[in-house]
Amino acid sequence: VNFNLLDWPADHLYTNFNSLFDYLRQEGYYLEVIQENLLSFDAKKYGTLILMDSEKEFSNREILKLENDVKEKGINVIVIADWYSEEHLNDIHFFDQETKRWYPPETGGSNVPAINKLLMPFGISFRTQGVFSGIIFYKGCRLKFDSGSVLDKYPDHANVYFSRLWSIRTIKNKNARKKAKYVADTEEENLPFMASVSSYKGNIIVFGDSSCFQGVDPSCLPLLKDMLVDFGI
Repeated sequence: VNFNLLDWPADHLYTNFNSLFDYLRQEGYYLEVIQENLLSFDAKKYGTLILMDSEKEFSNREILKLENDVKEKGINVIVIADWYSEEHLNDIHFFDQETKRWYPPETGGSNVPAINKLLMPFGISFRTQGVFSGIIFYKGCRLKFDSGSVLDKYPDHANVYFSRLWSIRTIKNKNARKKAKYVADTEEENLPFMASVSSYKGNIIVFGDSSCFQGVDPSCLPLLKDMLVDFGI
């Protein structure tokens, strides 16, 4: 594809998120990677759980545990999602060098339907249609929202951040799947890209694009620190 919506390197703090890892360590934070599912850690031993660009499914037991961890044990949760769109999933494929075949992606940039199930007990969800892009402003900083999801639902008491974003739409090419192109719609909308909820023992922040947290010089690293500072960590 001409517009790279797929994560070719594996998502990890030692690969495409290494700048994030280095930044938080330099700021004095201790990070631990959960090697198993959400049932495998004791929430009382940690200040914040960061779910970054998650592509996994969550069991009912994991969903119930996280709800209890936030509401009763006081762990804070930061969820950084990414794009998800059935339309785009049907149009993009990646070429596997081993099998010499084109394959459809298993999910979008993140598994937004699964993330929405995880966030359901807190009344929060992302849209599951559309890929959104634009410039966002947060505490005086101008940041690039490259290819993410916007919020669909959030509690009335949530702190919600809006910005002018546009939807990336598909121009289909009947000759070859790999020639599909993506362009921005001309009309912008004022859309919610981030929200925070502070009505439990723990707090929750959700943000719709992980791309600005990865790479050589990610622009959103101070944003993540602000999220942690807002939690008092």
